[in-house]
Amino acid sequence: MYEFICYSPTICLSTRGISGLRWVITGVFGGVVASIAYAIIADLFKADQRGRAMGLLQIAFAVSLVGGLPLTLYLSSKFNWQGAYAFIFLIGFGFILWMGVSLKPLRIHLYHPVKKSSWQHLSETLLNKRHAFFFFQ
Repeated sequence: MYEFICYSPTICLSTRGISGLRWVITGVFGGVVASIAYAIIADLFKADQRGRAMGLLQIAFAVSLVGGLPLTLYLSSKFNWQGAYAFIFLIGFGFILWMGVSLKPLRIHLYHPVKKSSWQHLSETLLNKRHAFFFFQ
């Protein structure tokens, strides 16, 4: 499995050139955005609400993956290839406006003093014997 992770970007870059580089960058940042979204949900929701919130996020990801391609193909055939991008832009811009109006700012973390630096926390995590088995397997 690790070979696939190492070789797939290389194959993508060697066969597609600069277009492959865009695919690799998109894949790298897409995974990071998803993990950040789950971390935000884990931080903001209570334990009894967390499962429902994560389930709704997974449903949103699945609907966008399954329904997004046919919808954008339909929009491209109905208008032109830019119609799909315009639709994605309008949906995203609408969500940005909605979030700016309806969501409260998350500033509670600013009132708690930082006890350790990020590097100290990372080094303690890496040197923890319970974690070492999984990190250095």
